[in-house]
Amino acid sequence: MSIEPSNIDWGLVYAILAGEADEAQEARWKELFLSSEAYRQLYDQLKPAFREAEKSMTFVRLQAVSALHTGPETGPEKPRRWSRRSRVRAASLLTMLTVLFVIFPQSKPPEEKAVTWQQISAAPGRSTVITFPEGSTVRLAPTSSIRFPNEFDPARREVFLTGEGYFNITRDSARPFFVHTQHISTKVLGTAFQVQQDSAAQVRITLVEGKVQVQRDSSTLATLQPRQAFTYDAAAGNWEIRSISSAEAGVLAGGGIVFEATPLQEVALLLEKYFDMKVQFSDPALGKLRFTSMFSQPSLTSILQAIRASNKIDYTIRDNTILFIRKK
Repeated sequence: MSIEPSNIDWGLVYAILAGEADEAQEARWKELFLSSEAYRQLYDQLKPAFREAEKSMTFVRLQAVSALHTGPETGPEKPRRWSRRSRVRAASLLTMLTVLFVIFPQSKPPEEKAVTWQQISAAPGRSTVITFPEGSTVRLAPTSSIRFPNEFDPARREVFLTGEGYFNITRDSARPFFVHTQHISTKVLGTAFQVQQDSAAQVRITLVEGKVQVQRDSSTLATLQPRQAFTYDAAAGNWEIRSISSAEAGVLAGGGIVFEATPLQEVALLLEKYFDMKVQFSDPALGKLRFTSMFSQPSLTSILQAIRASNKIDYTIRDNTILFIRKK
């Protein structure tokens, strides 16, 4: 997919490459970067040359750029002093103009770049462990999916999650790791945490170890400490943070399941994903009952028996369908 040079917001591209973008520009860039393969290719092509210009700019090039903007002087020539910021900006501008003619010779579209994206999904009833190019891992919950490049950017690592995943991130202070969901993003340097987005437009982030920032539209909503759980309600636009026990953290790290005052209608969604079953309620009010328990090695039988023991509720199973009913 190509993009015409005249349609590119070069001011925005420069601000991002130079690290001078404000919050509005960061939000606009994120929107373009996520939606446009052409902008991702442009960024990958310009960044190496931009960085090289910052290192190797000479005074001769600076004079050339100055002449382009100011024209010839009419009076006696006077020596000029250039600040480092001016030298970098001029070098970057010259490089961007040069690369523009290299990438878009005679208004031709850019060549396809070798970087490709792949998407992996976990089948119903099965978790899937994925190792990223630099060694970080994610354990995808059943029916969840993740999209990531075959090679991460030199400055940042980004993946896009739908559903639920437990991440163990290789520490790299020079390249933060971003997990994007539909509503919020999680920024980490090196840590272990779970991200879960359900169909009710709620996102939960549970931090087991390390530190993460939760962001929305380039603004930081919260910074989580170990054994804290963050819940974001996209419909209401608010969030809350609660502490979790070391036992809960251990269960999550080991691939278990934790329910904390969870409505049974949400438990039902998890049962459908994890065990490839259909779940129904004889009375919709039963779905509002709340359930609290932990399962280090979850099985359908153990979860159903715990629900039966903790609520005034029973169940039947027929034709791959679980029906919750009131106890007689």
